[in-house]
Amino acid sequence: MLNRAPNLATQVLTDLERRIYGGSIPPGTKVNESHLATELGVSRGPIREACRALESERIIEAFPQRGSFVRKISVKEATDLFAIREELSGIIARSIIENAPAGFADQLQVFVNEMDAGIAAGDLESFFPTNLQFHKILLSGTGNRRLEDIFLGLFKELRLFRIQSFLPERHFPDRVLAYNTDSNRGHGLIIAAIRSGSYETLTDALRQQVRASRDRSFQAFARSTGGGESSVGEVA
Repeated sequence: MLNRAPNLATQVLTDLERRIYGGSIPPGTKVNESHLATELGVSRGPIREACRALESERIIEAFPQRGSFVRKISVKEATDLFAIREELSGIIARSIIENAPAGFADQLQVFVNEMDAGIAAGDLESFFPTNLQFHKILLSGTGNRRLEDIFLGLFKELRLFRIQSFLPERHFPDRVLAYNTDSNRGHGLIIAAIRSGSYETLTDALRQQVRASRDRSFQAFARSTGGGESSVGEVA
């Protein structure tokens, strides 16, 4: 149950995001407003407000007479999102090299260390929230709030596609940990590039991170679907 505070709507939104990005309400699943309201000890109003906020971010899709569903991302849309994210690499790299404050790489290293510790402990749940924080801090180094918002929007939509792709992989924790290890190795290369002060090196590191994420996601998606795509799923 949530604490009743002035920021109750924010608490509900944060909880709903945690459930979606953690995979407990996976893409294609209906958001059960009554169940969530009872579980969180709130009325359905804050649940609906949170759904509307996530609908504006293209995370939730509302259907008349059917309710709100977590969006499923098609292969075509994921391909487009990865392509846009890759093309942003150069702008992000130049902005970070020009604007990031002193000690910025050290600040990012804290999150890489946390992800490494989670991987070593076999923790499958903590990687995404820490990874998201890493990228939020990374983008804050650009000094460009609009660029930060655009990138994080892409990042969150692609998270939905990764959940679709990797949810069956949870039965193979060693495989997921290997994916996380590869991803965090890419984070280390990004930090090394920032320390080098080279725009070109950082651009390459960011592009490599996107391509590796794309390839892992598509390979997992192919395994999970046999190459097919399904429709809206069951109610949570």
